[in-house]
Amino acid sequence: VQNVQGGWIDVPPTESNILICNIGELSEIWTGGYFLATPHRVLRHSSNNNSRTSLPIFYNPKLDTVMESINTDSLPWERSQQNQQRRKNNKLMRSVGENSFKSLARSHPQVFQTHHSDLRILEDGMIERR
Repeated sequence: VQNVQGGWIDVPPTESNILICNIGELSEIWTGGYFLATPHRVLRHSSNNNSRTSLPIFYNPKLDTVMESINTDSLPWERSQQNQQRRKNNKLMRSVGENSFKSLARSHPQVFQTHHSDLRILEDGMIERR
């Protein structure tokens, strides 16, 4: 998992029946920040002989969908505001298409620049014409 300073923290498997679930930006938007999107990557360390299964599942509504937050008042857990770790360079947008395009630009900057040289990525992750 990536921390707010940009460093990576190992999440070693502790037992064989543990499930770690990293959620994406749409879940954060949908829950109004109740669940936070987790910057993450999956590595298998050669020193670890335990098996590990990674199962990515992606879901996206139509690109013209505008996400609305659900009511989370009845959910049992309250997140302390001081522990919320949001990346400053990753503004979340309720428009699925705009948010997906921003994520593509952020995750694959060389591909983005090759195919969209008329656009640039701003510090907050937003995109504008050059």
